[in-house]
Amino acid sequence: MLLCSIPNCNKFRVRRTACVLCQRCLCLEHLKPQFHTCPSYQIEEQEDAYFEGIRKAQLEEFDRLRSTLDFVALRERASSLKGGTNCSIPFETSDSPVHDMVGGMNYHFPILFEDGVTWICRVRRQSPPPELQDAIIESEVATMRFLASIGVPVPKVHDFSVHINQGSIGMPYILMDMVKGRPLDWNAASEAAKEYVLEQLADIFICLSQHPFPSIGCLYPSDDTSLKVGPLTFDDHVDQNSDGTLSLLGPFTDWQSYLRALIKRNLQFILDGKAYTDARVDAYLVHLTLRDSLPALATFCTHSDGEFFLKHMDDKGDHILIDDSFKIVSIIDWEWAQLVPKPDAFAAPLFLLDIGQYYDGNNQLSTHEILFAKILEDKGRRGLAHAVMHGRVHHRIAHCIGGDVDNLDDFPKLFSGLQEFILAETDWSIWKESALKKYRLDTGLQNLLLAL
Repeated sequence: MLLCSIPNCNKFRVRRTACVLCQRCLCLEHLKPQFHTCPSYQIEEQEDAYFEGIRKAQLEEFDRLRSTLDFVALRERASSLKGGTNCSIPFETSDSPVHDMVGGMNYHFPILFEDGVTWICRVRRQSPPPELQDAIIESEVATMRFLASIGVPVPKVHDFSVHINQGSIGMPYILMDMVKGRPLDWNAASEAAKEYVLEQLADIFICLSQHPFPSIGCLYPSDDTSLKVGPLTFDDHVDQNSDGTLSLLGPFTDWQSYLRALIKRNLQFILDGKAYTDARVDAYLVHLTLRDSLPALATFCTHSDGEFFLKHMDDKGDHILIDDSFKIVSIIDWEWAQLVPKPDAFAAPLFLLDIGQYYDGNNQLSTHEILFAKILEDKGRRGLAHAVMHGRVHHRIAHCIGGDVDNLDDFPKLFSGLQEFILAETDWSIWKESALKKYRLDTGLQNLLLAL
């Protein structure tokens, strides 16, 4: 399941290192250059070979998808769901255009009905273990159906299938409406258009704030057609038990327990060689510091009152589809959505941040964050406005736990922004020297230092 792709290697794969060229996930040993020989875009003389490899790998990936899917069964299923209306799937033929199908995690290919209606079939691009893939699909469908039921604009889900009941089409999938809209390009929009988008987004925040849940986790369907809160489905939080089953985190009834579990898992990943292979000591020290900072960080989440709310978790702006008048027609890509405390759920979406200042460690709010808070305040939602105005700490936490510690160009400044909230040392070198002394008796740190 989560093992190295090399035959007969029983070591765990390193996370976030899946090679798009050879389609393998390798362990720490087999990532070494003598074993993994694919070209890298980071090496100038290998750049052309890398991008040619990307093109070739994508074509091979399409061929594998075509050979796996039973298009006849899929057409019959879609047609039956739409009252017998005939349909076609352009991707079925090898000369169909495919560049618009590819997302970061999924393929989306259209199903065209004779009456002019178009649906989308969504299938996983980089498949995690079947058990996890099923949980991701079930949670995403439950989330989208919940959102539709409360009036949040999302594509209508017509059907889905998981490994347990995938029938004859060959793989799990989701069938949903194709929404006519384009991804929001925040930077290209006029100030008037931005304010209009924020007015609509404020109404969506208000709607979500009216539907609390009792714990932190992901939404799943329950046996009685209602919803239940279950474990987190985000790939980076998943581990494997000794018996081969997956270990999913959650649900949780309080914020500290949630963060503590994430930190503990990342610490274990580092010790097991599953993460941060180029910065294991730095990453370990960061997560030890985060663990010991939880009591101080908890003061920024004192207004959750045991209620938790749905958050998109990947709100960079392109998840919002708009029409030509900047009306929000749909919000998409809910597969990472989860329930979190109110101060986290209603912090400003990431696309409102001044990214340059944010990555420099500056915690000052952007003008659009302040505008969004004002819009919420004007709508009589002071609590939501407060969450936006005081949401920076939640952005910092999200980017530091399991963050890109091995990116030493950006991460030290990101981390300094979080340290500022707890009045800790913000200079990376001084902090690291102090942390090495503070945790010198930690067995895990000692082992990592010996392995250098």
